[in-house]
Amino acid sequence: MRLDRRAFLHGVALTLMTACGERSQAEPPYAETVAASSNLVSPSGSFMSDWEAFKGLFVNGEGRVIDNGNGGISHSEGQGYGLLFAQAAGDQETFRTLHAWTEANLARQDVNLYAWLYDPSKAQGVADPNNASDGDILIAWALMQAARRWGEDAYDVRAGEIRNAIARHLIVERHDRMVLLPGLNGFDHDDRTVFNPAYFIWSAFQDFSAGGMDKFWTRVMADSQWLLSQSAFGPLQLPTDWCELTREGVVQPANGWPARFGYDAIRIPLYLQMNGQPVPAPIETFWESYLSGGHNVPAWIDVNTGETPDFGPSVGGMAVIAEATGRSLESTALPDDYYSAVLKMLVGFIP
Repeated sequence: MRLDRRAFLHGVALTLMTACGERSQAEPPYAETVAASSNLVSPSGSFMSDWEAFKGLFVNGEGRVIDNGNGGISHSEGQGYGLLFAQAAGDQETFRTLHAWTEANLARQDVNLYAWLYDPSKAQGVADPNNASDGDILIAWALMQAARRWGEDAYDVRAGEIRNAIARHLIVERHDRMVLLPGLNGFDHDDRTVFNPAYFIWSAFQDFSAGGMDKFWTRVMADSQWLLSQSAFGPLQLPTDWCELTREGVVQPANGWPARFGYDAIRIPLYLQMNGQPVPAPIETFWESYLSGGHNVPAWIDVNTGETPDFGPSVGGMAVIAEATGRSLESTALPDDYYSAVLKMLVGFIP
């Protein structure tokens, strides 16, 4: 039977209101406290076998993590994930290879951040020097973890340089809030500042705070939690992949991007759970309403119109959803798509 989307979404909204109650702006549907992260990230489950599969599928001999879902490119995000996974697996040799390639090919000379994109099909692999802040955060965090695991002081020094660059160049104060820019260029405008709530990697922020500038990072975490709490849009009160803070202090879906809870935002509950925090009630309710009704979860939803595609999340995406809704997922081989594989492996970091 064909699903009546409008009626179904109305039912989900009613369920969400019943589950979460009436909320004022002072009582948003997202937790506003940040729990402490563990000293050293230790994944569980099938992570070690998944890591070996990940290396075989996505890491070449030079230490480049290949995004096979995007034409074989590499990016700072992928290098960051690769470094994080390698240190968690205790794979020092691969970590060194990954780190060497990242520094040789993506490290900027003007500031201690990394170019976001490397395209092997281009004569000049890095044509756009702009960075991606989640990649920078992941690389710095992985280096901090590696320094602890192997006692490598050089990794800690490099992590400090990146942390300081993030604090200096990527955190801006707008409308009395500290906002993490997604990149150096193209996101901070006269009338609005764009941010991506899936770039809030809470466990990394916790480590950054322990590594120095405690008051600064504590404020960044608090203000990022506030931004996330205000990123609750449409009848289902869901965040969008890209959001913006206006100069009037209003958080809204970002102009220029589809108003979707989808590809990026699926990492929001993942990063919260990795740091021991609960899944935001609207997200859990949205997914649960599909699953409990016997419907396939859509890959994304337009928070304003309720439009959904006729396909669902990837295998890795479903692993995130299963974990968020307390369901068991049959053990499967690591997906052969880069981003799907990353999501599945990150689920192993949830305590």
